[in-house]
This record gives sequence, structure tokens and C-alpha cells, in this order.
Amino acid sequence: MDDTPTDLICAALGQTLADVAAASSYPFDFRTLQDDDLITVGQPVKFRYAGAHGFDLPPTRFIGLTATAALVTAIDMSPQLNYLDAASAMALADHVAAQATAAGWRTISGGADVIGREELAVLMTDTSLPTETSWHIALLALETARLLFRLRRMHPAGGYADRALFLLNLQWRDDLLADCADKIAADLRREDGLPTDRWRHIDLNLYAPRVVRALRRMAHP
Repeated sequence: MDDTPTDLICAALGQTLADVAAASSYPFDFRTLQDDDLITVGQPVKFRYAGAHGFDLPPTRFIGLTATAALVTAIDMSPQLNYLDAASAMALADHVAAQATAAGWRTISGGADVIGREELAVLMTDTSLPTETSWHIALLALETARLLFRLRRMHPAGGYADRALFLLNLQWRDDLLADCADKIAADLRREDGLPTDRWRHIDLNLYAPRVVRALRRMAHP
């Protein structure tokens, strides 16, 4: 399998899926899209966090976009194509953190049960822990958005490899945005005479403009 990615996904929290599709070369298929959905990509692609505080990530083979009311409310990805040894995984985490801080994200100390480097170094080699173990190793913020770094030990030494193997997960979240998207989805269901607590299939080309208008009304009531 050729791991060299050619397609680009360009997305950010708060974008509509229509904007994501327009900025990306990856061929999204939104024919079965719901107004509360998870869009996953499981092949090698390039990823760029979009916007004024955006930055390019190393190639990945997994991205998940959580979308409510066709708005991206969460992003999950692993900025690597293969499992890494401990030193390479930590170097990758430091590289991505430097990219993010250069783009304007700021580090939050001690949040989300973030583990210090000395304690982490001990835990990463602890064979008494379960095979798949994870730790929060960094938390960054931009206004109400949060970017959490989660390091996962996938295989301990002596398992599938002579050295323990790791995967870095990045998780973008914004609770205020998620609440806003929930309200918009409920309001649009109500406008269309549908139950406010039921998901439904949507035509993105027709739905996204309504969402944008709703966002403007909320910003300028």
C-alpha cells in the first residue's frame, strides 16, 4: 500500500461541511449526511487546520469530523502514518505543539489531567499497565476551543514489537460551539415541523446556507 498522501482535508471548528468540502481535495460523499453525524476518513491524507490560526499537520491515515447542524464541532486525528517508538512519538508531539503555538494557540498547564514529562517517561515503560494505555500529555487553547494531545501506547515491548509502539491523537473541541450547533439543529427541525430530538438526513447544499443565516442571527440578535 502506497502511504504517500495526495488528497488534502482542510477543516476547522465552526466551519460548515460545505466550506470543508470546498477547501479540500479529498472527495467527500455527503449523499447520506445527517444533521448530527460523524465523517471518518481512513486512508492516507494531508490535513490542515484551517483559518487565521491554522497550521499544517504531518500526514495521517485517520480523521474524524463530528458535525452537528452541518457545523464541524469536533476534530480527531492522528498526525502519523504508522506507529512510532517512544522517542519518535514525543518528538512528533513537540513538533505539532510548536506548530500550534506559532499559529497562536497557547499552552494550558495542568489542564485535562495532563501528565508531566518525568512521570510520563516512567509510565510509558511500565509493563504492568494494560496493553493499550493512554495519557493526556498537552492541552492548548484558542479562545473557547481546546486542543488535547493524547498519547496511546498500542503495543508494549515484548508484544508485537521489540520496542513499545505509540500513537498520538489530537482532539479539537469547543463546548460553546457544540451547544450552539445543537440549538441550531433543533431550531431548523422545528422550522420544518419535525421532532427537535431526532436526527434526519439533509441536503448539504440547501441546509448549509440556513445554518450560516442562523449563526448570523445568533451573533447579531
